[in-house]
Amino acid sequence: MKIISEYDIEQIKPQTPQSAEYLEITKKFRQMSAAFEGAIDCVMGTLKTIEQEMIESGLRIPIHSVTSRIKSPDSTRQKLARHGLPYTIDNVMNNLNDIAGVRIICKYITDIYHVRDLLLKSDRYTFIKEKDYVKTPKPSGYRSLHLIVETDVSVDGENRKIRCEIQLRTSAMDSWASLEHNMRYKSDLPENEQINESLKSCAEALHNTDLEMQRIAQQLGIIS
Repeated sequence: MKIISEYDIEQIKPQTPQSAEYLEITKKFRQMSAAFEGAIDCVMGTLKTIEQEMIESGLRIPIHSVTSRIKSPDSTRQKLARHGLPYTIDNVMNNLNDIAGVRIICKYITDIYHVRDLLLKSDRYTFIKEKDYVKTPKPSGYRSLHLIVETDVSVDGENRKIRCEIQLRTSAMDSWASLEHNMRYKSDLPENEQINESLKSCAEALHNTDLEMQRIAQQLGIIS
């Protein structure tokens, strides 16, 4: 299992005038980074335990790589705005589940569900909910399995419940999602039906490739 990065804060250029209030909330947000890092560490520790147990048992490692991030203050503000909520620390902590995020890239589609089952056996955190966009993709074509877990993290001597979103996907799913996000959100891509259909077509093609690669791996006895 390759850990590419741990709790990097997304670097997104602010899209809002930086008022004194905005800067104060952002300062408090950054002060909470240790709590979000704690939630990420909890998930990372579970993954390392899973990997070690597989190595000791001589089992195939289904995880290709793991990355993690803490959502940037401005990205957080924008998400709250999409939900019609003001940018406050209370709203950040109580209404968003994905400030802390861990992304797990699996080798095959079946590995996604295998790793999901192993993660849910852990007693290091509490499972909150699951959204399966692999079996039921979003209209855009996006595929990924999302888990929300909650763990107790000590912040200034006080225990706080911090949530973390775990995303599980294949390399193909991740490639599509990363490029689509870059084109649509980082370049202010306007809503265009033809482009939407083209992007969805690419997602379907990659999904079919995932299925075919999985079939070949099963035929070779690499996976059951």
